[in-house]
Amino acid sequence: MGILKDIKQTVEFADKRDEVIVNIRFTNNYINMKCNPMYKQHDITHQQYNILRILKGSKESLSSAQIKNRMIEQKSDVSRLIDRLVTKELITKTSCHKDQRKVDISITESGLSTIHQFDKHTSEKVKQCINLSVAEMTELSRLLDKLRRSEDQDH
Repeated sequence: MGILKDIKQTVEFADKRDEVIVNIRFTNNYINMKCNPMYKQHDITHQQYNILRILKGSKESLSSAQIKNRMIEQKSDVSRLIDRLVTKELITKTSCHKDQRKVDISITESGLSTIHQFDKHTSEKVKQCINLSVAEMTELSRLLDKLRRSEDQDH
């Protein structure tokens, strides 16, 4: 089973780079489809989950700009996503005590609980759909990191 069969294409790719790009995009979509029911169950989007994950990982308040710089999809409308998470009481916005023009964004206990529940369900789903050994996952992650760094070296 290969990417050509998965996308029902009979013509070979022009080169391996094209095949890799299509395979990464196809796989990203596959993972999103597997996770979408869990996002719906917790009444959040994958972008909102990303913000919760960022705030949980930072262990401190962040500005909108800091969150945007850490997001997987940096083109997202962060302000709108943040406002929706505030409405759901998963995060809070408070005036920055150092600079009143800025806003500090923090995850709430409810947000931490939501992300914990989501992660618990996700780990089971991921185990079911990612049939790679720890060594294979480590190597895949290393290769994906290398792929992203290669662009930085070209400029």
